[in-house]
Amino acid sequence: MGGFSSSLTERLMSLKHDLGKYVAWQSANLDDDEWRDGSARLTAAVQRDILGTRTTRDGVRWPAWVIYEAGVEGMTAAEREQSAPELGRIEAHVRWMESLGERLTSGAALDDQEVRMRMLAAQREIRASLRELVQRARRG
Repeated sequence: MGGFSSSLTERLMSLKHDLGKYVAWQSANLDDDEWRDGSARLTAAVQRDILGTRTTRDGVRWPAWVIYEAGVEGMTAAEREQSAPELGRIEAHVRWMESLGERLTSGAALDDQEVRMRMLAAQREIRASLRELVQRARRG
């Protein structure tokens, strides 16, 4: 397959900024003990990061899955294929976050250590996959 088009590269860079930067903006700075043990501070940080990944000037909060969908909207099948496997990993994590639904909104999901550790891994993987994908796109 040929190199990445400049428009696809720009879209991926935008997705990296909008999703990759903010999906763990607050919670990325918390230490591993807090992730392992859980806390009100961790729950609030994760909720801000995932449920309010981007906030408009009007105060409308967009969750991670809406940011992802906006970033890939209109991508052709060829562009999606070219962006694999990273895009597939990102989507899987975002869909898992979305599946937590009301449990994430209420904070109940983060009472479970397994969910907390999976969330941490998902945030890290999203960021790493976007970084790798953009680097690959920039190389052509």
